[in-house]
Parts: sequence; C-alpha cells; structure tokens
Amino acid sequence: MGLIGSRTIKTGIGAFIAIWISQLLGLEYSAASGIIVLLTLQSTRKKSMDISYQRVTSAVVALLLATLLFNILGFNSLVFGLFLIIFIPLSVEMKVDAGIASGAVLVTHLLVKGEVTWPLFINECLLVVIGVGIALLMNIYIPSKEKELKESISIIEEDMKIILNNMASFIESHDEKYLHSKHFGELKAKISEATKLSYENIENKFCENGIYYVAYMEMRRTQFQIIKRMRTYIIGLFMIYEHGNILANFSKKVSDNLFTENTAEGLIDELKIIREQFKVMELPKTREEFENRAILFQYLNDLESFLRVKYDFSQKANNKYYN
Repeated sequence: MGLIGSRTIKTGIGAFIAIWISQLLGLEYSAASGIIVLLTLQSTRKKSMDISYQRVTSAVVALLLATLLFNILGFNSLVFGLFLIIFIPLSVEMKVDAGIASGAVLVTHLLVKGEVTWPLFINECLLVVIGVGIALLMNIYIPSKEKELKESISIIEEDMKIILNNMASFIESHDEKYLHSKHFGELKAKISEATKLSYENIENKFCENGIYYVAYMEMRRTQFQIIKRMRTYIIGLFMIYEHGNILANFSKKVSDNLFTENTAEGLIDELKIIREQFKVMELPKTREEFENRAILFQYLNDLESFLRVKYDFSQKANNKYYN
C-alpha cells in the first residue's frame, strides 16, 4: 500500500467517526476524541487493549484529582502545574502512564472553563469512551500475518539448507568461500524479523492458535546458534579423509530434508548408525588426524543437537501443544 498503511487509514477513519459522534452528541471539545483515537490505535489488538485500559483509568484519575485541586486552590496555571507534579508520578506508579498526555489534555478543558460541573465532567468522560471505543472497533479487523509467516518459514528453511550444504562442501574441499559469514548474518536478521512478526501475530489472536509460529521461530533461532557453533569448529579442519566425507554426505541429506513437516526422527536414527560406523573405523595414526577427528566428532554432536531441537518441536506440535 506504499507509504499509507492500513493502520494509517484506520486511524484517519476512526478519528473522523469519533469526532462525528462527539459532535452528534453535542459534546464540547469534540476534536479531543479524534486525538484519543490516534493515541490509542496500536499495531496489535493486545496493545490497543492495554493502552485503552491505561487511557480510561488515567483519565478518571486526572479528572478527579484536577476537580479536587481546582475547587480548593482555584483555576489557574499554577494549580495546573501542581496537578501535573502529582498526576504524572501517580500515573507511573499505577502503571497507566500511557494515558498521561490525554488525561492532561482533558484537564485543560476544565482549566479553560474555570469551573467543574457534572455536565462538563460527563462530557470529558464521554470523549474518552468514544475515542477509546472507536479505536478498539477499528482494530477488530487486522490483516492476518500468517501468509507472511509462512513465506518467512520458507525463506529461513531455504537459507539453512544453503548453509548446511556449504558446510558440507567445506568439509569436502576446505575452500573457505563456503563459510562466508554473509549467509549467517542474513539468516540471523530473517529469523529476528520473523520472530517479531510471530509475536505480533499472537497478540492479534488472543485465544486463537498462534503460539505455533512463536515456537517455530524459537526453534529455528536455537538451530541457528548451533550451526554457528558448527561453523567455528570446522574452520579448524585441515585434512580430508573418509570420516569427513561421510559427515559431508550426511549434512547434505539433512539439508535436503530440512522442511517443516520433517520430524527429523529418521535422520537421528541414521546418525546413530554413523556413530556406530565410526567406532569400528581405523583409529587416527598421527596427531593431525586425531585433531581433525576430534573436530568432526564435535561437529557430529552438534548436528545431532540440531536435529533433536527439530524433533522435540515436532513432538509438541503433533501433540497440539502449540495450538
């Protein structure tokens, strides 16, 4: 939609409706209800609900406190300053500080009038109710982020495949071009962005299914940390022999099977077979062989951890733990 997003459009429409309703009811300072829509409408339903609660609570506290101070000390700017000195820390203490600005604006209406009457008090309360209510109504419809999340999953899985294939190619050739850090930086950024998107998605769903995507992204984040560690190990390889070729081929197989539906159970079983195969192979004869074998053994351990993270996630997903 370019520079004008759906939230911007909803804010504009919501502000118009709030002001129109306020004017229809004959409320004074009707424009304030439109400003309250602007301040209340957030990117997710949960955030809007939280802000709405703070704004209503803060408004009531502000109006009651200002009424008390103005009636005792008079309607002037000095008393308004005293009101702010009390009201701001009180709102912070009550954890409703998001409503400080709108509460203070409502109190200026009392200051301008120079009196507090029941009709004026109700007028200010209605401005808040209308502004907050319209903001919540405008957030009833928020476009689903599931399509974006599914696209992110595909991209993340494809990038992980490339990295695993590259590490396999490095084990076979020791060509450092296959361990270019650019791929790791890009994957980290994509996982972070997708994780943020998954949390926004769950905040819009409340009790509906949504935690699956959060859990999925956390699973891939953990796997990313593991493959980063694997990269640091294999950089130290300086010999090519049978053990390395076996692990390289297995890494490629893991890459080929790295997709959401794969539980990794079969790959874990195959990895156990590789371990047994290594046990009966000839022992290293030189220090160099021993050091390389140790690196590959650690790589194998991390590859198993990588697979088990996916297996654990799949088990919970299949048991509807994330639904």
